[in-house]
Amino acid sequence: MCQIFIDRLMNGEEQEIDWNLPSTLLDIKDDKVCFAPEISVKGRAYLAEDYLIIQVNISAISILPCIVCNNSVEKPIVIEGFYHAEPVTKERIFDFTEKLRDAILLEVPQFFECNNGNCSERKEIEKFLKKEQTRSPFADL
Repeated sequence: MCQIFIDRLMNGEEQEIDWNLPSTLLDIKDDKVCFAPEISVKGRAYLAEDYLIIQVNISAISILPCIVCNNSVEKPIVIEGFYHAEPVTKERIFDFTEKLRDAILLEVPQFFECNNGNCSERKEIEKFLKKEQTRSPFADL
């Protein structure tokens, strides 16, 4: 699905990229993180001397559990101006799938809290959290 035909880019030609891809392409095997059904990739691919250059904007929606209430929350993933340079080899087709997958997964936050970091259930669990006391290391001098 994410194939770029290198031989079509000779003589300064460009390949316009306007892909709406299924999120199953990412092959995520995690029960806590998933994605909305579609990933949008727009940009272009061209040759610059001995390199294939891919310049795209990527947008997807990840669905993550809130670290406080554990409810599923949508978190947009937007990558503007993603560049990838690949040395041209004897292969005539470059599959961009793995590079796309890596770029998106690097943007997924490890922890996420709903309501822009103000989960409504935070007040309920605060009474169970230990309050950190700051103590000066020089207090006993």
